[in-house]
Amino acid sequence: MMIVLLSGCSVKSEAALETVTDGLETEPPSPYCIVFSVPEGMTRETFSDEGRCAVYEDENGDYTITTEVLDATTVVEAAELISGIPAERLDILTLCRSPMAEHHFAWSSTGEEGETVSRCALIESEDYYYVLTMTARTGLGSALDETAEAVFSSFCLTAEETV
Repeated sequence: MMIVLLSGCSVKSEAALETVTDGLETEPPSPYCIVFSVPEGMTRETFSDEGRCAVYEDENGDYTITTEVLDATTVVEAAELISGIPAERLDILTLCRSPMAEHHFAWSSTGEEGETVSRCALIESEDYYYVLTMTARTGLGSALDETAEAVFSSFCLTAEETV
């Protein structure tokens, strides 16, 4: 009789789990739009088909402001790409913004148009670096300090395409 009763019992075993992917790669989301206070008298030129780079130049040619959206790599690689200087020669200051980190650094260089000083701010997201750079001729002293402060303090991102 015991055999009859035990013949109805079964041993439960865990089912083997299987993960299935669709094989499709997901594209990163569209980048945010860079927003900042543009000083009066600036002219704008947009570069790249996607509008990922724009250069604003003042009417006297004393300084330029550049915005750019870079695909995410590392802060070090982004800083080297922007400045053309090895990262170990840059002092990169990181600010903790919620929810994204912001990085600042500055450098000077000599080119065809003489000596320039540049200041850069990068906002880091999961997929992109949002770059704001202001480059000015040296010798202007503190004449652009107020303008630079207004530009960098207003730097932010928006999901809207037009502001």
